[in-house]
Amino acid sequence: MRKQKSVDDLAREEQALQHKLKQLKADKLKAQKKHDDRRRTLAGAAVLNHAQNHADFRETLAVILDEALSKPEERDYFKDFLATPTAVEPQAASSPALDQPRP
Repeated sequence: MRKQKSVDDLAREEQALQHKLKQLKADKLKAQKKHDDRRRTLAGAAVLNHAQNHADFRETLAVILDEALSKPEERDYFKDFLATPTAVEPQAASSPALDQPRP
C-alpha cells in the first residue's frame, strides 16, 4: 500500500520545484544574454571593418558614435573615429571660368 504524502511533504516538493524553475529561467536569461552579446560583437566588428574601407560610412559612424557616447571611458574606445571631422564645411561652388580674373 502506498503511503500518502503529507501536506509538509508536498510543500517541500513545491518549494523544490519552484527553486528549480527559478534556476531554469535564470539559465535561459543568461544564455540569451550571451547570444545577444555575441551578436553585438559580430555586428560591431562588421561595422568597424566596413568603416575602415568606406570613408563616407566612416563619417556617418563618427556622427552616430559622437551622439551615442557620452561617457569619457566609452568615447576612449573610439578616439580614432571621433577625431575624424564629422561636419563637412560647405564650400562655394567653384568653376574654372569663375576662378579666372576678368579682363
